Amino acid sequence: MDKYIKDTAYIAIIVGIVIGMTVSKNNAIQDQRELFYQTMDAADVLDEHYAKKQDPVEAVANYFDYFNNADKEALNENSDSPFIFIIGNEKNAYDKYGDSVDFEGLGQIGWSYSSIHSSELVYKDSSSAMVHINFSRFNKDDEAISTSDVTYLLVYKNGKWKMKAGFVQGSLTMGK
Repeated sequence: MDKYIKDTAYIAIIVGIVIGMTVSKNNAIQDQRELFYQTMDAADVLDEHYAKKQDPVEAVANYFDYFNNADKEALNENSDSPFIFIIGNEKNAYDKYGDSVDFEGLGQIGWSYSSIHSSELVYKDSSSAMVHINFSRFNKDDEAISTSDVTYLLVYKNGKWKMKAGFVQGSLTMGK
């Protein structure tokens, strides 16, 4: 009988330990979930904070620097996919912005560089922005060969403003 009581006591202790471990495991899993959600919330807050600090107008100006340097890699790194270009009534979707432009073709029509005359922030929240610009393309003699109005849609992704779409009033050649 003593052996029976002793064995029963051991079994009760083992069952208590197993139940305790299960409860602890469930609590640990719940704690990990809560920590994960808190981390995600903190990441959203930080992302929103940096989106407010960065300037979409400056992102467009940087884009013109990449364009003037014919740097398709930088243009693509700073655009979202797909990139949509609506020029007049022509609507095109490209994998990235760099796919929309042919710098050799632009050079053949005399393009040397582009310059922004004016820019205006039309709209901005934590994930999107619109910037309206007026710019000209110039030849090597600094003579304007075209002047256009464009409204760019930007999205905030991976810590920076990226070009998502361009809406051109009138006509504009991309060298193609």
